[in-house]
Amino acid sequence: MEKHEIEILREKVTCAIVLEAAGWKVDLKESTRRAVKFRRGDGEIIIVIHDGRGWFDPLSPKKGDIFDLAEHLGADGFVAACDQLAGLVGFVPSQPAWTRPGRPVPAASISERWQRRVKPRPGSATWRYLTSERALLDDVVAHATAADCLREGPHGSMWAAHRSANGALTGWEERGSAWRGFATDGAKELFRLGPASAERICVTEAAIDAMSLAAIEVLRADTLYV
Repeated sequence: MEKHEIEILREKVTCAIVLEAAGWKVDLKESTRRAVKFRRGDGEIIIVIHDGRGWFDPLSPKKGDIFDLAEHLGADGFVAACDQLAGLVGFVPSQPAWTRPGRPVPAASISERWQRRVKPRPGSATWRYLTSERALLDDVVAHATAADCLREGPHGSMWAAHRSANGALTGWEERGSAWRGFATDGAKELFRLGPASAERICVTEAAIDAMSLAAIEVLRADTLYV
């Protein structure tokens, strides 16, 4: 298959189409327009994001685009995935009947909501999630907590602060065993761990990645991990 044909597939076939064609159903109660949860059977879950162009399995590290999804669902390699997706061009998925009203604007400010949450501490649900499930070192979690980078979210999830260049809190990443999101009404800037004046900056995809790299490098004093 030529490169331009692959791009046509990306344009015309969404993750929702792939899942619906395979018999998956939308869970309206636990979906939003930005993150649509699909279920199959009792335990299988896929969440579709990026307007149908991306997906992730909240119960495993698996994620990707439509080609990764086709392989995840059983296609034997990239070529087989392309063939399967080509057969879905023109498939019209049913549109979820969104009945949930829009989320109300929080009464409290970003700063107030952040301050209401407690910091992670050894033995807490969030601390266990970070050190056991995500395999971060206790020293790194303690360092990030002391730098006011972390808060405990609901159900053992983690809130990781995003701050502007002058240190102002703009929002936070939300990560947990079966959830990922961003602070309602927050603005994405950068998660920052390390001295602001550092001459060396390491850029990663997410806060947990930044802390993981900091652990690998034993929290270099000359480095800002973002």
